[in-house]
Amino acid sequence: MFLSSKKRKSKNLFTKIDINLNLLIILLIINFSVYSSNQDSSFLNSIKKSLQLAPQSISLIFEFGKDLINDVSSYLAFKQNLLSENENLQKENAELKAYVMQMADIESENHELNNKLNIQKKYFKDSLVTQILNLNYQGQNHHFLVDKGEIDGVYSGQVVVDKSGIVGQVIEVNNASSVIRTILSNQLYLTGYIKSGKIIYQSLIKGDGKNLIVDYFNKTNKINLGDEVFTTGDNLNIPKGLRIGKVKKLLNTELNDFYKLVIEPSSNPYKERFLVIVK
Repeated sequence: MFLSSKKRKSKNLFTKIDINLNLLIILLIINFSVYSSNQDSSFLNSIKKSLQLAPQSISLIFEFGKDLINDVSSYLAFKQNLLSENENLQKENAELKAYVMQMADIESENHELNNKLNIQKKYFKDSLVTQILNLNYQGQNHHFLVDKGEIDGVYSGQVVVDKSGIVGQVIEVNNASSVIRTILSNQLYLTGYIKSGKIIYQSLIKGDGKNLIVDYFNKTNKINLGDEVFTTGDNLNIPKGLRIGKVKKLLNTELNDFYKLVIEPSSNPYKERFLVIVK
C-alpha cells in the first residue's frame, strides 16, 4: 500500500515537470518573437531591403540586357550593310576595270585598223581590210579564217599582207569568209629573190613551221646574213616587191656545193588582228 502510493506520487511529479518544460519552451519562443519584432535588427533589415530591392534589380538587369541585345543587333545590321556595300563596290570596280580594258582594247584595235587602212590606201587602193576570225582553222596548222568572202570580191590565190610584209595566201573562199594559208606552211611556195647589195638571186621559198627555207642555194652566189628577201611576182595574184623576210642562217647540206638558207619572215601571221587582202 505504501509502495503503491509512492509510485503514484512519483508519476504525478514527473508529469508536472514535463508540462513545466513545455510551457517554458513556449514562453521562450513567444518572448523571442516579441523581442525580434521590437528590435532594429541589421540582419533582418538587410534581408527586408534585399527583398524590397529584388524586383527593381531584376528589372534593371532586364533593361540592360534588352539594350545590349539592341546594340548588338544594330552593330550586326550595320556590319552586314557595310559588307554588302563593299561587295557592290568591288563589283563596280571590277566592271570599271573591265570597261577600261575593253576601251583600251578598242583603242588598240582602232590603231591597228588605221594602220591597215593606211597600207591599203598607200599601196593597194583596191584591196580589202579583213579581220582574223580564227587562228587555228578546223585544226589545221598555219591556217586561219578571215571575215571577207565572195560577197566582198575575194577569190583564191590572193595574197594577204600586214605592215611588215606578206602573211599568206587565200586558198578557200566562202560566202562571207575565207581561209588563209600562212607563209609558214610547208604547203605554200613563193618565188622570191634575195637582194645582196646590187645583186639579185632568185629562189623558191617555202615554210617549215617556224621559218622560211630555201632547200638548195648555190654556194657560188655570195650572200650575207641579214640580206632581204622579196617576192618576184607571178603576173596573176602576187605583186612584185612584197617583203618576205631576211636571211637568218646558212646551213651545209648533203650536197657540198649548196647551202640550205633559213629566212626569218618579216611578218608574224599570229600577231595581227587585221590584215589586207591584195587585189
